[in-house]
Amino acid sequence: MIKDKRKLINYEYGFDWLRAILPFFVIAVHTKVISSFGNLFSDVEKSPNIFDIIQFNILLLAVPSFLLMSLFLFFKKQQSIIDDLLRIYKLIILYVFWVGLWLLFTRKIPSWNGPEIVEFIIRGGNSIFYYLFTLVFLTIIASLVRKWTIRGTWLLLFCFIVLINITFPILNMLDPRYMKLVAFWNPLLFLPTIFAAKLMVHYQKIIKTNKMVIFMIGIIYLLISTIEWGSFIHPNHKLILATEFPSYARASPLVGAIMLLSLSFYLKDRPSRPITLLSSVSLGLYCVHPFLLETLDFIRNLHGEPAFFFTISFLSILLTIGLKQILKERLI
Repeated sequence: MIKDKRKLINYEYGFDWLRAILPFFVIAVHTKVISSFGNLFSDVEKSPNIFDIIQFNILLLAVPSFLLMSLFLFFKKQQSIIDDLLRIYKLIILYVFWVGLWLLFTRKIPSWNGPEIVEFIIRGGNSIFYYLFTLVFLTIIASLVRKWTIRGTWLLLFCFIVLINITFPILNMLDPRYMKLVAFWNPLLFLPTIFAAKLMVHYQKIIKTNKMVIFMIGIIYLLISTIEWGSFIHPNHKLILATEFPSYARASPLVGAIMLLSLSFYLKDRPSRPITLLSSVSLGLYCVHPFLLETLDFIRNLHGEPAFFFTISFLSILLTIGLKQILKERLI
């Protein structure tokens, strides 16, 4: 009973809100409900509009936020090496299950060329399940740096942000041979998330008691975003991203995710039952909706329509709740 009370006290209710909302950001991206109104995904050479900003500076915060939450909770638990290995094993099972199911469903078999098969695995079968591979990869690295000092963590965070979120897009702008460095599925782009999560655990009490910290994070987020929009739009990015602006090879998605998690610390009350329900099926919503998109591919002309977004969202909720009963929460 005492242990349960401690868990309740340390529970991050704000994370329930994020888990309930962010899957719909991902569905909005894949149904193109916002990007279809933007300029960066069209062939017309125009400046970015408000829809492009919503797409890249709000909706694309979902994946880094999910990763940051997972790693935050990973570092917050003082686990043994055995516990870390068990966590990694469970994530690998998740990856194998969902990617295997996706391959059976789509019948998309890769060529057995060496580099192509490696990319196929990293990309989760050329699907959105690159997220699960990235989560496995980051968790392995996180288990190796769990004992690092805070000073060393700050140093690594700074070095990786400079290398990945600044150097990678610049290299691709100079030479398209480096285009895969900025690909949204490249797990290296999310390496700074590890060190950000470790630092957030260390400074959580300060964040919770000093709202000025969140204000400063917000200012940094706006400043970095402004610099990126003025510097990173380049046709070479379009060779692999279908847009001239990199998705995650930027610092702002990470800073935005830090801002969202920091704000969530201030939500201390238990959320309503609908939010709790959506939170409990957030992974399922992420994993199930691409199957629906693939099934309904014949009505591709509806992509970008709000009705299509709401239909996919509603069906994803129903299907996920049903699967949750069958799989008993082990794989969803």
